[in-house]
Amino acid sequence: MLKQKRSAKQDRKRGGRIMHISFRRNTVFMLLLLTLSCFVMAADLYKLGSGDVLSITVWERPDLKTEVAVGPDGRIAIPLAGQIDVENHSLEEVENIISERLKQFILDPLVTVQILKYRTFRVQVLGEVAKPGFYNMEPGSTVLDALAISGPLTAADLYNVQLGDEKLDVNEVLKNAQLDKKLLPGTTIYVPEARPVLVLGEIAHPGSYIYQDGLTLLSVLTQAGGPTQAANLSAVMVGEEAIDVKSIMADNQADIQLKAGTTIYVPQIRPTLVLGAVKNPGSYSPKEGQTILEVIALSGGLLANGNQNNIRLERKDEVFEGSLKELGTLKIEQGDVVIIPEWQEVLVMGEV
Repeated sequence: MLKQKRSAKQDRKRGGRIMHISFRRNTVFMLLLLTLSCFVMAADLYKLGSGDVLSITVWERPDLKTEVAVGPDGRIAIPLAGQIDVENHSLEEVENIISERLKQFILDPLVTVQILKYRTFRVQVLGEVAKPGFYNMEPGSTVLDALAISGPLTAADLYNVQLGDEKLDVNEVLKNAQLDKKLLPGTTIYVPEARPVLVLGEIAHPGSYIYQDGLTLLSVLTQAGGPTQAANLSAVMVGEEAIDVKSIMADNQADIQLKAGTTIYVPQIRPTLVLGAVKNPGSYSPKEGQTILEVIALSGGLLANGNQNNIRLERKDEVFEGSLKELGTLKIEQGDVVIIPEWQEVLVMGEV
């Protein structure tokens, strides 16, 4: 009877121990699920390689917890499990491999693998950056990450960043991060110098000006000292497009955003020709709104033999004829030609 009682007592202890182990394993399993939920994406997306530092935990055997770096051959050494090739494997795949190896020593082992430190790879950044050179980047690093470290200079042309054999408009990437490119080991990033903006024609200081992001037509014209009095601001050439700068200055249209390498040409106002019986015939650049009478005054006025009753105005495909009184108040346009004929002497002979 005593033996049987002891046996029953032992059974109760054993049953309690089994329940305790079962509860502990369920608790461990729940903790494991919570931990793994934070790393599911990494396990699916990231592939291990040489240089990664891993933390490996065997929940039933705390003494087997270890930290190990993936060697140059892509292998790691785990107590009891031995050498394991983890190159190009995900965390979940490595967990399964280690669990299989440990099954001969531990019943249903629960294994978690975490990355303590990611391996790095080298890229080179050259050109218009503050700190050109080689950089160690972590997997998943992008072009913006490399440029943030190297620091593009003010004169950098971010519209045409060279990424290996590919060109990347970093300004567009800054507006839409999804356009960013992930870096690969050995990638070379070249940031070119922004081509200057060239300003020519009727401008106070024609020449080349450093391009900066956000540079506008009005701002570069201001840098160049502004237009001369002979400048025709109604047809400023920006590349191949004619822009009415007067309209921009009057806020009737938005200022023009320039790109690196843009050429701006400010043309001269087509002069007005004053010919014939005036003191100083020639070409003149009248101010906007001036009249024929005022232009004739610029030429010194009519000569004594000037015929003010028969003035001729030639404008593009039109011709106007009349007296100075009739035409004198007409406003001059670019390219007008004003002709003042001389009085014609009429010789009358015979019996009159």
